[in-house]
Amino acid sequence: MAGVQVKFYTDKVMKKLNKSLDENLNEAKDVLVNNIKIETPVRTGTLQNSIEGIVKDKNIIVGTDVDYASFVEFGTRYQLPQYFMTKGYRSSISALKSIFKRKLNWI
Repeated sequence: MAGVQVKFYTDKVMKKLNKSLDENLNEAKDVLVNNIKIETPVRTGTLQNSIEGIVKDKNIIVGTDVDYASFVEFGTRYQLPQYFMTKGYRSSISALKSIFKRKLNWI
């Protein structure tokens, strides 16, 4: 083949991209968990201490196994909703954007 040849090492680029994405997702998960915990109403601390996050299949999953969490989040006919998960997520949006912009800036 005459002329100019260009090789693009996609394996190396994809490996670096996946590593960076995994790091970003873990950092984003920590930000989400912390902000949701800040917004969680505290009576005994059980609900706040139960908030956990995982990264699975390139998705961030944050939640709790406390059975009354949905009543606190969405309310009941006797209690107004407190939207602690929603507020925590919303307060994280700008930080999450900056994490991905800063760390993926090399692309």
